[in-house]
Amino acid sequence: MNLLRATVTAACCVWIANGCSLLTGVACPTHGRPADQTGRATITQGITGNVWFSEGDFMPTANVCGSSGTITPVVRTILVYQPPVPRGAYTILVDSLPAVPLDSVRSDATGFFELTLPAGFYSIVVREGSQLYVNVPTLGAGFVGAIEVKAAAVTKVPVDINYKATY
Repeated sequence: MNLLRATVTAACCVWIANGCSLLTGVACPTHGRPADQTGRATITQGITGNVWFSEGDFMPTANVCGSSGTITPVVRTILVYQPPVPRGAYTILVDSLPAVPLDSVRSDATGFFELTLPAGFYSIVVREGSQLYVNVPTLGAGFVGAIEVKAAAVTKVPVDINYKATY
C-alpha cells in the first residue's frame, strides 16, 4: 500500500491517502466531528445512532486541516416506516412520503437516539423543519433510508444531515 505523507500546518497533521492522521501525540482535527454516543444505548433490540449536521466547506485542500466545515450534534425527530418506503424520484428534502410512520424518536442535545423495534426492515427519515430529509445511508438501493433490525441486536444508524455541506 502506497501511503502519501506530507506534513501540513503547525497542527502536526499528516495527509495519508484520503485523510488526516495523528503524529506524535497531537490530535488532528476531524472538522470537529462529535463523539459517537451509541455506546450509551440501553436497549437490546432496535436502532441507535447519532444525528449530526454538516455545514460549510469540506473540500480537500493542500492544507488538510484547514477546511471550514463544521459538524454538530443536533436534536431532530427520526421517523420510522414499515414496510420500507420505495425510493421513487425523491430529492434530499421532501414535503411528504406516501406512507404513515410506524414510530418516531427524538435525538437529544448530543445527537444520540435509540428506539426499540421488532426484527424487520424499515425506512428511516429525519424531520428537518417542515420537510423530511430522506438522504439517510441505506442498506437497500431501492428504498428510502432502508435498515434491518435483527432479533436480539441493535442496529447502528448514522444520520449525517449534509445538504448544507460541500465536498
